Amino acid sequence: MDGPSNGIVALSADAQTFSPLLTVYTGNDFTNLSLVASNNYLICYEDGDCGCHWRERQLISFHVTRGQTYQICVDSAIFTDASIELQEIPVTFNGNTFTFTEWGPTFTTNILQGGAFTLNFQFTPAPANDNFNNRIRLSGPRIATHVSNTGATKEVGEPDHLGNPGGSSVWYSWTAPASGRVTLSTNDVPAYAPPSSGPGDGLIITPIGPPTCGNEIDQNPPPVFYPIFAAYKGTAVDALTPADNLLMALDAYPNAVAFDAVKGHERVGS
Repeated sequence: MDGPSNGIVALSADAQTFSPLLTVYTGNDFTNLSLVASNNYLICYEDGDCGCHWRERQLISFHVTRGQTYQICVDSAIFTDASIELQEIPVTFNGNTFTFTEWGPTFTTNILQGGAFTLNFQFTPAPANDNFNNRIRLSGPRIATHVSNTGATKEVGEPDHLGNPGGSSVWYSWTAPASGRVTLSTNDVPAYAPPSSGPGDGLIITPIGPPTCGNEIDQNPPPVFYPIFAAYKGTAVDALTPADNLLMALDAYPNAVAFDAVKGHERVGS
């Protein structure tokens, strides 16, 4: 696959008889392949005796660069699992062998197989204002714009916004019609989901049964979408000066930042 332009690809595979392992590389032969993305991820059970095991996500996404060739491999995944089972433990004493039973982890490995599958591929090109030089000009004292940074990329030389490297930035420019305080915000997407409330006072009944490995804990969960706003002064992406961005920390506007503008001065933002 050759990238027709900068953007993002969503990739998945549907199969009935096996678990597809998806891997994406750059490079033209086995000696110089470089890993770009994979749906392989690691979980560890709450019970440490049950160990850690590989799983496959349903969907992966990765940035692509125009003209770059990508190699896509679909394989049959080998994965292990564990459960707590009653095990017979032989013990020899004074020449006699006795058998004891106790709970312990039992490990299994799936049978490697293949079959028919459907590969689902969706390419979303980068937005028009992905690059700093193509920033969209805004005007007016109060602006609301509905946009998306799906498929956007980070340029060479682009700064880390408020200390965060990001990776999917879009750019705008705005010239202050008057001096004063400016805010940039969105309240459509919360920073993080609120924590779930725990049980109140009262009797908590724990079911009685055989022990288990516990919950699967994802060792590298997908990131939560967290909008970052930043404003700058300057005309080159690798020579920008932050415009004294201040986090507002308001519940209704969890991602808002503010800065002081001077009439007639242009500000650029991501």
